[in-house]
Amino acid sequence: RQVIEEVKEGAVRSAQVAEDFLTSINETGRAVEQVNHAIQEVAAGANEQASGAGQAAEMVEEIFKAVEATSKEVNAVRNHTGQVLRLIEEGLAQLDNQNRAMADSAAAGDKVAVAITNLHQMTQKIGDILDTISQFADQTNLLALNAAIEAARAGEHGRGFAVVAEEVRKLAEGSAQAAGEIGRIVQEIQQGAKEAVDNMETAQATNRVQKEAVEATDHIFRRISEGVREVAHSINEVAEAEHQIVERTQKITDVINRISSVAEEDAAAAEEVSASSQQQAAAMQELTGLAENLNLMSQNLRQVIAKFKLDHGAEEAAGGQEMDQAAGDGSQTGDGSGPPAEDEQED
Repeated sequence: RQVIEEVKEGAVRSAQVAEDFLTSINETGRAVEQVNHAIQEVAAGANEQASGAGQAAEMVEEIFKAVEATSKEVNAVRNHTGQVLRLIEEGLAQLDNQNRAMADSAAAGDKVAVAITNLHQMTQKIGDILDTISQFADQTNLLALNAAIEAARAGEHGRGFAVVAEEVRKLAEGSAQAAGEIGRIVQEIQQGAKEAVDNMETAQATNRVQKEAVEATDHIFRRISEGVREVAHSINEVAEAEHQIVERTQKITDVINRISSVAEEDAAAAEEVSASSQQQAAAMQELTGLAENLNLMSQNLRQVIAKFKLDHGAEEAAGGQEMDQAAGDGSQTGDGSGPPAEDEQED
């Protein structure tokens, strides 16, 4: 009876352990399924991350190519800007030369104007002198005429004096004619000098206008030069910024490539873990089957023990009746023998 009870208790404990084990396996299976689902989501996310990283890498590559193309254009513009600056510097140098030439021309014109003015003044003085000579010639001619008249009155004695008076008169007339011709020449010189002075004044006015135009052109050129230099400075800053963009784009590309590689590795690892989880889930299913079999076996064992206990109880009841009958017979015969002890009988 004690052995049966112990077996019964063992069967009960086995059934309880089997039920607990089955419950644990079911919970573990559900956890494995959840982990497997989470791992599949992680794998999908890693694949999406790898795909997104690839797309980002392509976009960055396009940006890199666009920046490179822009950098080439900026370099071309910078080269053209340098050429424009050189042309502007050459133009400024030519303007400086033209300014100096115009200044020299203006100085020479001023000197010529002074010389022409002096010539005009000298011709005026010559005209005054010619007027004096003409007056002297007229007076000499008048004196010669008077001398000829007096010589004619003197008759034969004044003949020689009359000849001298005639020669003096001719000389006075020649002097008057020469003075007149010189006067006309002086007038022509004065007229030419006046025209030269007028032309020189016009040339000086034109020179001043040209000088102002050259100065305005020089000012415009210098403003253009400053603007082009500012543009060149801005272009240099843009080129430097593009260079930094290229470097950072390359770094971003490297980082994206590393992210893509890590994402692919994570996806591969997640797939491996998912496969392992699936294997573990299959093993859990097998363990679930074993646990269910163990539980079923424990229940069967309990049923067998219960049946065995009932059968054993019936045998004990029958044995007790036989022993009571034997005891009654023994008391009647008086042989002194009694029934065996209960413990010995059970043993």
